[in-house]
Amino acid sequence: MKKFFNTLYFHVRKFLATNTFEIARNLNEPILKQEIEENPPILSMAPKILLEEKELKLVNPYLSHLKKAMLDKDILNIAITGNYGSGKSTIIKTFQHLNPQFKYLNISLASFKEDSNKDELEKKLEISILQQIFYHVDPSKIPDSKFKRIKTYGWGKLSFVSSMLIFWIYSAFAIVNFDLLKWLNPINWKFDDNFEWTTFLFYTIFIIGVIFIMKDIIRIWSNSKINKVNIKGEFEIGEKTIKSIFNEHLEEILYFFEKTNFNTIIFEDLDRFENTQIFTKLREINTLLNNFESIKNKRNIKFIYAVKDEVLTDKTLRVKFFDLIIPIIPFINQSNASEQLTTLIRKSGLENSLSSEFTDDVMTFINDIDMRLLINIFLEYNVFKESMSPDLNQDQLFALVTYKNLFPEDFAKLYRNEGDLYQVLTDKNIYLDSIKTEVINEIKSVENKIIEIEKEKIESVENLKRLYFSKIIETYPNISEISLSILIPIGDLLKEENFNQLLESNEVSYYFTQFHSDTHYRKKRGALRFSEIENSINSEKSYKGRMEVIRNKDKNLINLRNKLETLNKDIIDFESLSLADIFQKISLEDFLFGCTANDLVKNLIINGYLNENYQNYISIFHDVSITESDFKFYNTLLTGGKLPYDYKLNKIENLIKKINFKYFKRVSILNFEILDELLSKNNFDNQRSNIFIFLSSENKDGISFIYQYINRGKYLKEFFYHLCAIWKGFWDNIISSNFSYETKDRYFGNIIEYGEIDDIIRFNSGSYNLIDYIQERGNFFKLVSESENTKKVKKIIDDLDFKFLKIEKQSSENKWIFDYIYDNNYYEINIYNISVLLDKDLYIDSVYTSIFNSNLLSLLHYVKVNINSFVKNVLIISSESVQESVVAILDLLNNPDLYLDLKHIVINKQNGFIEQLSDISNLEVKKLLLNELKIIPYWVNVFDYFKFLEKDKGLDDVLVTYLNNPVVFEKLADTKINSVSNVTNDEIESLSETILNSKDLSFESFAAIRKSIPFKYSWIDYGSLSEEKVKLAIDSKLIYLDIDGVEKLSEIYPELRIRLFEGSQIDFLKSYSDLDVSSEEIVQLLESNNLDLSIKFEIIKEMDQSLLIEDLKIARRACDILANSVYYPLSFSQLEFMFKYNFYWESKIKLLIIHMEKLDIAEIRSLSKLLTSDGYYSELFEKQHKPTYDIHPLNKKFFELLEKRSFIRSFDTSRWNKNKYRVIANY
Repeated sequence: MKKFFNTLYFHVRKFLATNTFEIARNLNEPILKQEIEENPPILSMAPKILLEEKELKLVNPYLSHLKKAMLDKDILNIAITGNYGSGKSTIIKTFQHLNPQFKYLNISLASFKEDSNKDELEKKLEISILQQIFYHVDPSKIPDSKFKRIKTYGWGKLSFVSSMLIFWIYSAFAIVNFDLLKWLNPINWKFDDNFEWTTFLFYTIFIIGVIFIMKDIIRIWSNSKINKVNIKGEFEIGEKTIKSIFNEHLEEILYFFEKTNFNTIIFEDLDRFENTQIFTKLREINTLLNNFESIKNKRNIKFIYAVKDEVLTDKTLRVKFFDLIIPIIPFINQSNASEQLTTLIRKSGLENSLSSEFTDDVMTFINDIDMRLLINIFLEYNVFKESMSPDLNQDQLFALVTYKNLFPEDFAKLYRNEGDLYQVLTDKNIYLDSIKTEVINEIKSVENKIIEIEKEKIESVENLKRLYFSKIIETYPNISEISLSILIPIGDLLKEENFNQLLESNEVSYYFTQFHSDTHYRKKRGALRFSEIENSINSEKSYKGRMEVIRNKDKNLINLRNKLETLNKDIIDFESLSLADIFQKISLEDFLFGCTANDLVKNLIINGYLNENYQNYISIFHDVSITESDFKFYNTLLTGGKLPYDYKLNKIENLIKKINFKYFKRVSILNFEILDELLSKNNFDNQRSNIFIFLSSENKDGISFIYQYINRGKYLKEFFYHLCAIWKGFWDNIISSNFSYETKDRYFGNIIEYGEIDDIIRFNSGSYNLIDYIQERGNFFKLVSESENTKKVKKIIDDLDFKFLKIEKQSSENKWIFDYIYDNNYYEINIYNISVLLDKDLYIDSVYTSIFNSNLLSLLHYVKVNINSFVKNVLIISSESVQESVVAILDLLNNPDLYLDLKHIVINKQNGFIEQLSDISNLEVKKLLLNELKIIPYWVNVFDYFKFLEKDKGLDDVLVTYLNNPVVFEKLADTKINSVSNVTNDEIESLSETILNSKDLSFESFAAIRKSIPFKYSWIDYGSLSEEKVKLAIDSKLIYLDIDGVEKLSEIYPELRIRLFEGSQIDFLKSYSDLDVSSEEIVQLLESNNLDLSIKFEIIKEMDQSLLIEDLKIARRACDILANSVYYPLSFSQLEFMFKYNFYWESKIKLLIIHMEKLDIAEIRSLSKLLTSDGYYSELFEKQHKPTYDIHPLNKKFFELLEKRSFIRSFDTSRWNKNKYRVIANY
């Protein structure tokens, strides 16, 4: 029964202990939250109690594990581990708040200074722990403790104790001096009505006093080892103190916990001393406490240690010292520090103060970030923010506060113009020198390039080509042709493809004419090296190098000069660069040291958060020389911000004086009133110069400011004067902007009116120069016609030195400018302008003739001086074809200044022909006329050109092309070549021979022109002519048979000997013995259809007779020929050989009949057998045979001769076959 009640009592007590506190906490929680909401606590770095549900949810796993450990009687030493600032203290404090049923004793060593001596450190640690334990409770709760503290008493208590002491002293005095000692003897005690109550009171007071005195004496005596504990928390240790303070005062510790009800001891910051021995001693003390009889029956005492993870690196020691380890994941690190800061900012209503990019940058680069540091940065930022001007850049202010927290000592030096940061922020000139050196070197390089380009005086590639062409003509006099892939006239060398081919060749051949007289000359060959021409003109630069320079000269000069201007401007602008701008151009690494070498500081400097304007962020503004509104503008200027252009200022002059010169080159300076002040006064030259330098930098905001300022209409004269003077690209910007033409005209008028002439002229070198605008608009006469300053306008035109693409028609208003433009040739030679001057249609086909016949002598002279431009831009594009008069066209073609290629175009477009080629003085032009078939095909014109050709070199390509044209050769074929007057027979013969011997002349042309040649030749240049041409020459009797000629022909075309023999049959027979005719040629002649039978017969007679029995082909053909000719005596062997190899029965029987009289029977019989391949005729001579043969006149004649000579008996028509003869042989 007793056991039951004990168990029931335990559970009831446990329920009350648990639920009473839980109920109390639940009742107190809403009240506490309401108090916090109504009076939010000030943000501090102290650990806080987490009350929000979201926060509690995050730490609940730690709280849950900790509570389970607290309820587990076997877990006595608990470690809560985590990095510095991870939230260990916050979790412990929250646990204490949520679990008040446990009695907590917090011990923190955060303020303890580390000692270098290990033993002394341990002693001091133990002393500090004992101090915090014993000073945690009122001394009255541990009256028997040896550790005495100075007690403080209130007035009432002091009065009471003093009174009691007086009473005790008085009682002692009364007992001794008033004879009351006798009452110490009990015999004298009387308990009647006369009882001595006064004596009893004295004795009572005295005895009680003695008791209290003795008690204190006994306690003092027993604690004599400790002399005293003062209010500073310092122990004076007696002489017998042993090494361990805990061991020396173990009884005191046991006594403390026996007299108090603490069951949870929390140790913080023990790890910072890196002494593991203290954990061993504390674990021993915990064990002693929980084994102490008077304690363990009442409660378990838990030790909780808040330590870093790395305090016990040895895993064995970790599990040895602690019964449970609860690791804490940090609440804040580099990845979420900016989020925590954002949360702090949001809770404080400062969302718009700091940019998220800035906070991200700051938190990314803080290496040892923790919540305490973050909160302190934020707290100090709030103080600075509330104290400083609200117009300051908050990112920069926060950056300085951050630096102050990271490097407080160096920050303090800023006030004394000292320290690492100060030096980095004020060494701007050193950084600028580093940038300038590189730019200065680049300027020198650009200047050298400009000098090199300007050395090239040739303006166009065409002129450069002509320069080298002229040098070739000068170096190689009388050069007429040059051999590239083909032989070309020297005039064609100017063609791009030909000239390029010359450039790629190391050495080429050229031909030049060497005249012996007017009609006799020779063409010679030489070697041309273009590298020699290059060296003679410019030994330093090649043609290709100069060509590239010329091609891109204008463009490169513009680009280089613009670059040079930009670089020079950069040198000036560098002075106004902020540190952030400077460190975008150079590396910051070489200039950082000390505190500034920190990654965070580096980032803050690079991004301009820490800059040269730091003074405004560490001192407070006082309104004296400028107003607060002016200071806002000033601070915005320093921090690179922007205010509206029409932002109102007050003390403008003072403000301008306060601003450093360099800031007048920044966008933040743009303010209408500032510029008005600068333009209206002459005492701010440097400031005005700098602001116009910035306006000329083509900054987007600067450009917007310019046009808004112009539209205000104030100080336009001064504004345009200075802007035109300093901004070379002002006009370019006007044109490239989307302004209407009316607005652009207005700005153009302002520039003409207010700008200096030199500045206006400089605009012409931009991308959109003034000339282009004038040409495009076409209303310049109208714009300036009413100008009173005509001299300035004329001077501008003179200095611009340009040609009007379109001149406006003359009127009374613009006559002065019209006449000035015409008289000074300030107009382009083009169709439109000439049409205006001639007062004719735009497109006419005889422009030059019209000018030639007009009274506009100035125009004619201007055209002739610029003949190439005229032809290129007017003549050849005025219409599809040109119909100039003969006089005009000859004037053009004989003009030595007109380029050959343009003459070519004129010739090509001209409708009509030149009748006499001799009217043209230039050989190259003659060639062009021939090539373009603009010369009437007369033999006189052919002779005119032919005399320029080198003797014995044949026709050139020009004449060949001309003669190969059907129109030409058909026309020339109608006239004999010798019909031309004033031409010698030698010239006629030379041309005729040259034409006949030209290998390039087409067959058709040869066939036609041969008719015009009045001569016959024994031979021609067979090596230059095709076989077809030679055949034609033979067939047309141009070639007669000559022994030497036959030999020449035999060398090239031996197969054509037969053709020549056939064409000259009589001469052939006469010269047969001298011709060395081969057997093959005899066969061809005998087989030829072009020879008469009589000629063939004569050939047989003239040839070697042995061939009739040696050459079967000759024998075969001779058989046929002799069979049909008159009798020519042949021997039996000749006949026999012919009969063997001839396959024609008729030829053989004829020949046999002719020679019957000269043959005997045996020879006839032998030859008869050869008449047919089967030898059938041999039966005529077999006795008693009666063969039959076809009825044929030759058979009849043959049989008659046989019968006459009695070689057969008879023959007659067969009775059985009327188509056969029946021959009866002799018996």
